[in-house]
Amino acid sequence: MGDKNSQLKIPLTDWASLTCALIWIYDSRVPSAAYRRNIASGQESVAWFVRQGEATVRTAKQEWRVRPGEWFFLPETDYWQDFTQDFEILSIRFKAAWVTGTPIFHHRDGIRLKGEDYPQLENKATPLRRAFAKHFPNQGRNLRAASAAPGLYFKLQRSLMSWLHVYAETLLAEGRVPTRLSPTDPRMLTVARYLENWPLREALNEDELAGQMNLSTRQLSRLYLNDFGKTPIRYFNDRKLLSAKSALEGQENTVKEIAFEHGFKSLSHFSTWFRKQCGQSPRDYRKAH
Repeated sequence: MGDKNSQLKIPLTDWASLTCALIWIYDSRVPSAAYRRNIASGQESVAWFVRQGEATVRTAKQEWRVRPGEWFFLPETDYWQDFTQDFEILSIRFKAAWVTGTPIFHHRDGIRLKGEDYPQLENKATPLRRAFAKHFPNQGRNLRAASAAPGLYFKLQRSLMSWLHVYAETLLAEGRVPTRLSPTDPRMLTVARYLENWPLREALNEDELAGQMNLSTRQLSRLYLNDFGKTPIRYFNDRKLLSAKSALEGQENTVKEIAFEHGFKSLSHFSTWFRKQCGQSPRDYRKAH
């Protein structure tokens, strides 16, 4: 047991590179609809607790029928989902990932659990939902657009971390092993933190970023690609796309507002960019989700 626990220990300096955020949480009926979910690079994790009805989730290799009283952590690959007309869930979309983009726990092939075996998952999710619903009643599925004063932010993070604590304990009990921060050039970790916090409405200034690291833009791209498998420009673009998709899946903002929030000066520019990434227009994506 001691050896196993020592293998799970991660340096505190590495934990400082873990990003935790709630993207959405809701507890309600879901319209009956069948559609394909295309998983973008850097996709956050999604957890369902089914209250009523059934869902069918299918990938190229596997199919699940998720029933009332079950938790399901959705797979990290493209999948097709279909709900019965009475489908009702507690849905949590969250990020618990290293600054490199790797989640702390993988759900590659999907994870299905009995709620009765892990009651604390629901018990901690309930106050989390209430806390965010109280302070952001109109944000729906796009908490990225929300803002908070320091006191409220830390209060909400405390609720989120309480649920993530149970989430981690649950997956450890299921034999899942947490990932680790990959050995990386310290300068590139700094760049990754910059990219994670760079405002999406502002264009990425790669020259400025490279200058802060005393590197040329070419050196920066090469080193970042070597450590993270993509260039800084690609990383930032993927982050912007993920945020735009999440905003479109909600109904709080118009497509034009979403375009401006993500740094596009015109709706046509945003539509062209989005279609190039996803193969469909923002409006069509919203209709399908």
